[in-house]
Amino acid sequence: MKGYRDDCAGCHGDYGRPSSWGSEDFYPRVPQFALEPPRKPDWELYWIVKHGVRYSGMGAWDRQVPDSTIWQIVAFLTRIDSLPSAVDAAWKRKRP
Repeated sequence: MKGYRDDCAGCHGDYGRPSSWGSEDFYPRVPQFALEPPRKPDWELYWIVKHGVRYSGMGAWDRQVPDSTIWQIVAFLTRIDSLPSAVDAAWKRKRP
């Protein structure tokens, strides 16, 4: 969750706070994962985060964060609907 919030939420939104920048200022619009979690297999999300998406605002993160962090973010996203209770409570807690 921390990796997602630090590196992804600015464009992809946080719990209860979609990214107006990501959902209004990009074309195509940036998926808002807090509202609609991704429905892709882990390997495909990993590939997208690592290599980016050509002709979109999604840049490659392979030189920004280690593979282990990418896998942690992927694990969080693919389980966002069934997080352990402590993580779910932290995810839903209002941030300043």
